[in-house]
Amino acid sequence: MKTRPEADFSSPLCQPYEVRQGEHGVLLMHGFAGSAAHMRPLAEGLVQQGFGVRTINLPGHATTLEDMRRCSWQDWLNAAKEAFREMKEQYRFVSVTGLSMGGCLTLMIAEQSDPTAIAPISAPMGVLNRWFPLARFAAPFLPEISWQARKDDALTPDYDLGYTGFPTKSAVDLRRIIHEARNNLCAVTCPVLCVQSSGDQVITPDSADVILQGVRSKTKGVLRLENVPHVCTISREGTRIAQALGAFFRKAEESEHTYVILLPDSPAPSACAFSSENSMKSRWKCENALYTAAFSFASILHNRRLKVYIPPVEYILFRRTRRRTRRKTIMKKSLAILCALVLCLMCATAMAEGESHPKYVFMFIGDGMGNPQVTATQYY
Repeated sequence: MKTRPEADFSSPLCQPYEVRQGEHGVLLMHGFAGSAAHMRPLAEGLVQQGFGVRTINLPGHATTLEDMRRCSWQDWLNAAKEAFREMKEQYRFVSVTGLSMGGCLTLMIAEQSDPTAIAPISAPMGVLNRWFPLARFAAPFLPEISWQARKDDALTPDYDLGYTGFPTKSAVDLRRIIHEARNNLCAVTCPVLCVQSSGDQVITPDSADVILQGVRSKTKGVLRLENVPHVCTISREGTRIAQALGAFFRKAEESEHTYVILLPDSPAPSACAFSSENSMKSRWKCENALYTAAFSFASILHNRRLKVYIPPVEYILFRRTRRRTRRKTIMKKSLAILCALVLCLMCATAMAEGESHPKYVFMFIGDGMGNPQVTATQYY
């Protein structure tokens, strides 16, 4: 099997790229086993439209496979969140976009923070490779997997800089990121623009539809590309993607922003209390002081109109019910395993006792014992 050529990560294209200008900054994140070079053309296109941009190399990327093996999905998510937090201190508006796994990280940022808008590009909600779910079991026997050489020249080779393969263990982390991003789509309320190509042979064709159906954003759309590969940011459609994202992000500046304040599952008694007569009439009750402090703080930071959105109680109850069901399932499985172990121990003990031979046999013959009993005892 022919593999992809090694990339030169010392190239300036592989290094993080940042341009500070204007009031609107855009964070760009590459995909699994990729590098900042995959997002460089898109970043330069946004700079031409007046945006400030920042591309990053996720931990373990653009170095060595050994570095990638030592990193986990939490490291990638924390790096993305830290970069977003730093940009929030520099710009009035901050939007986020990412390619492939970077698109999933983009969704996770929107689920946990308040970006101006997001644009997941080729973000997988499922993977077409049927062996992908078995990565956890294959990792001890197959530590690394190599990418196959590309069959076409649809991508710009100068920017196609990434690993020639990936640690099998890291595929498990990628699967976890996809799972986490998809599970919490209903927490996304900011404007969303999905980008996906009909020629993408890596992710499931309905990934963009799954995202748009799962988010609760009022402004959402999809940019359909034709016959370009998964890494579409360095394809012939790169300019079109940059123009579409720029227009979408500018429009998001004008829209009224909604800040999601998620109340904790275990609120402090002095701050919040959850009361319920039945599951359909449950409501969150918070003291006025908590609301006032939160609203004032957000208004000072952003200096614009503030609208607060509180998630419906049905969503909160669903999350709680799902966790409770998961705990019950774990308890049932643990109990079943314990019973099986006790049964095996009892069987082993019985077999051990059955194989032992008595040293002495006492035969008691009393009144009422006939020949069958005597014969059976002698036979024993």
